Amino acid sequence: MSIDSLTPGAIDQDPDELYRRIYDETLSYDVRGAALGVLVLKEDSRLPKFFATQLQRADLDGNWRATLIHGAERTQFLDENVRATVKNCTLEFARSIRTVGEKKSMTNAWSALRKYSSMADDSELLPLGEFLSDDTPPGIQLCALNGISNALWKEPPQVREPFRTMSDRAYQIAATHIRPGTETGPEEAALMISAIDALHKLGDSRAEKCVQQLKELKSEWYEDALQAISSATA
Repeated sequence: MSIDSLTPGAIDQDPDELYRRIYDETLSYDVRGAALGVLVLKEDSRLPKFFATQLQRADLDGNWRATLIHGAERTQFLDENVRATVKNCTLEFARSIRTVGEKKSMTNAWSALRKYSSMADDSELLPLGEFLSDDTPPGIQLCALNGISNALWKEPPQVREPFRTMSDRAYQIAATHIRPGTETGPEEAALMISAIDALHKLGDSRAEKCVQQLKELKSEWYEDALQAISSATA
């Protein structure tokens, strides 16, 4: 589903006809996905329950489930029960592809984790710690760290002890890349910055320790990193 590639007249299509295409499993994913994209763009009122119902199906093809996840990411869920269902489905989908390093799977995991973290309250952020493990691809670790930071942008969690394991892992990720002579590419740099930002948002004092260590290295690259961290934690 590519909402950005829809033609100007697509928005005028009849919603009932669009749903007919979506439910017609004899049609290609491109046709069904395009129909879904139009409904998302139109913010059709039936979409929230549609996503909740469809994402609970155990028999969904993986590609179509991913298309639904991307559509759900662009949809608001105001009903609490529907919201809870979609939230759980996005998390389970991300878990199912957590260790798959393919680019397409990474994109799908990002979409699922972004949606989950945007709907989760403090206590529901703990599962994101699963996506910081050593066997999780760096790109998905990065998404989980950003999800933690975005969800806690207002203030740290009221009760911090349950987040200790998550904080420890974020610190390990940051510390891995704060060493003299370490070659740090764009992905590693983003991971380090996001890990420090997550520590800050979690109310962990080790965020300041990481920043101080960066300052002591006094290299041009780390100066750029410090500026990025300052912007992220502001």
